[in-house]
Amino acid sequence: MQLRPYQQAAVDAVYDYLRGHDDNPCVVIPTAGGKTPVLATICRDAVGRWGGRVLVLAHVKELLEQAVDKLRVVCPDVRFGVYSAGLRRRDTDEPVIVAGIQSVYKRACDLDAFDL
Repeated sequence: MQLRPYQQAAVDAVYDYLRGHDDNPCVVIPTAGGKTPVLATICRDAVGRWGGRVLVLAHVKELLEQAVDKLRVVCPDVRFGVYSAGLRRRDTDEPVIVAGIQSVYKRACDLDAFDL
């Protein structure tokens, strides 16, 4: 997938930030700005290039469903799991987990460590 220049700049900024910090970056992209391709690129690189695990969080189940559906289309070569009580899914073994904040808060011990 070819990213738009501002999307690639966002991905590059995340990688630059991670090289110099131990905490988490925050990327802000406006509505309809293409957040999913940026997220998919970061997930794909983290899993494919670095063998990492990624946790993607959202606060409502509709956003979880939307994220998983779009990520699977944009990045079909990456395995995504869902960890959400509201969706009745407790996937824990996939390299990328899309999870509800409350589900992770209540049962964080079920999940192994994540790199991002």
